[in-house]
Amino acid sequence: MQVLFSNLAKLEKKGTINKMNINKFKRLLAERGFSYSRRGKGSHEIWVNENGESFSFPSTRKEVYIGIVWNFRRNYCRC
Repeated sequence: MQVLFSNLAKLEKKGTINKMNINKFKRLLAERGFSYSRRGKGSHEIWVNENGESFSFPSTRKEVYIGIVWNFRRNYCRC
């Protein structure tokens, strides 16, 4: 998983990536112990882990912005 983030960091610095495939992001959430909870307001999905921590993100598109991925990584990934 660390390789994925180091590759994303390199690509982001070059300005070649600003989005991540939503299915890959959902896989990342599941790998970190989160499970789909419910739909939120508007287009958001809410995912919850076993500690009761929640993470929400918009899911109407096929991709999520890389800032959402970085926010999740900063708060929930201890890599």
